[in-house]
Amino acid sequence: MPRFVAESNRDDGKNDAVLVHSPSFVRPIFEDSVRMLEDPPPEFARAFPDASCWNAFRSTGGSESEHERILESEGTVGGQMSSASRRTALRTGAVAVATAVVLAGSFSIAANTAAADERGAAAVSAASAAAKSGVLQSGEKLEGGQEVKSTNGKFTLRMQTDGNLVFLNDKGEVKFHTGTAPNKGAVATMQTDGNFTVTKNGKALFHTGTQGSGVNLHVQDDGNLTVRNRDGKVLWALSDVNQSKAELRTGQTLKGGEERKSFNGKNTLRMQEDGNLVLINSAGKVLWHAGTAPNAGAVTTMQADGNLTVTKNGKALFHTGTQGKNVTLHVQDDENLTLRTPDGKVLWARR
Repeated sequence: MPRFVAESNRDDGKNDAVLVHSPSFVRPIFEDSVRMLEDPPPEFARAFPDASCWNAFRSTGGSESEHERILESEGTVGGQMSSASRRTALRTGAVAVATAVVLAGSFSIAANTAAADERGAAAVSAASAAAKSGVLQSGEKLEGGQEVKSTNGKFTLRMQTDGNLVFLNDKGEVKFHTGTAPNKGAVATMQTDGNFTVTKNGKALFHTGTQGSGVNLHVQDDGNLTVRNRDGKVLWALSDVNQSKAELRTGQTLKGGEERKSFNGKNTLRMQEDGNLVLINSAGKVLWHAGTAPNAGAVTTMQADGNLTVTKNGKALFHTGTQGKNVTLHVQDDENLTLRTPDGKVLWARR
């Protein structure tokens, strides 16, 4: 910090000096104080008689005997100061005034700086806490470059600067993304109304459609992403979203060009335009097919009776012959294709 020496020059060649550490704006304050005290206006002189000069001199510190010795050597007679003593005292008083201003300003600046630092630290602490806890709480948001990690550190929900919200594992593989790029400046928010959104300039780019008070977003250690209310009830889950893409549930159909993918995204069950139902891996290799081509317009259906069929105009081209309630077709990560009951029993498998 800049500094200067504020001196009160005495007639005996000595100096009463104070070393002042201060911003540069203090120098003119000191100089103005000295000028005013050396040549005070009439109103000031009337308001501050010689006795006030003595008090100003004493306010700079030191013992009473030292002050009396200085005043006596300066020619103080009968309690009245000589012009030289008056000048010395006034200059010393000016030093005290300037020093007081500096100290007050320094304390004010320090207080403001500390307050700003405290606010910044609090914001950083809140962000760090969210990152460590694996929770984005109601009212909190993620801006570009910010993220929340699961408590075990293996999974990360990151708001990219391009506006896409991505969920990654510790290998850097994308398990889920909102598909909201390019939208630089977009923000992910756990809204106080319970809806988790990605927005830009107030426009919703993605939302979970959830509602409730005290709802939080959880980045879980098991690789799931959930929106839960304060009682722990799951209102939305990434596993459900991804799993639904890997399943054909009771009453659902696949028309030409539609498909389901395994949870890891490597295996695809596709209803081709030519009417054939095929299972292929990420290399494009056909792992299995129903052999129902050419039958353009054919449809695959997970029937309510538990039977998986490929039909055209009501005619069965393929079926698994399975029966049961709430049977689901699963496109598995291990390249298998299975029909299962709600309790997990396998009714049919492609291998």
